[in-house]
Amino acid sequence: MTAPDLVGCEVTRTAFDHQVRLLLVRGAEVCAELAVSVPFTLLGADGARHEIDPEERSTLPPVLALFGRTVVAADLMDHRLTLTFDDGAELRVGPDEQYTSWWLSGDGVEDIHVDPLG
Repeated sequence: MTAPDLVGCEVTRTAFDHQVRLLLVRGAEVCAELAVSVPFTLLGADGARHEIDPEERSTLPPVLALFGRTVVAADLMDHRLTLTFDDGAELRVGPDEQYTSWWLSGDGVEDIHVDPLG
């Protein structure tokens, strides 16, 4: 599994439906959706740490700050994805013991599906 080529992609949509979904677009080259279905960490541009749970609506507002941001780094190691944005925010999601934790699919990227480890 290699790091997805998301550098330069802009978050053009955020959506919530028991998952957090980000639409990532870079011109005509990339149009991909990142879906996260398990709790993850979002470090805000101000350095604040937010524990986001897609099942808990009260934790979701910090994700809205990603709308319009651009990915400046994308790292993938041991099924853990870290996206860094142009304002310094970071989204960090890893594998889960019981559930499919996250997946990425769309045009211009290799599909990645992180299944349960347990």
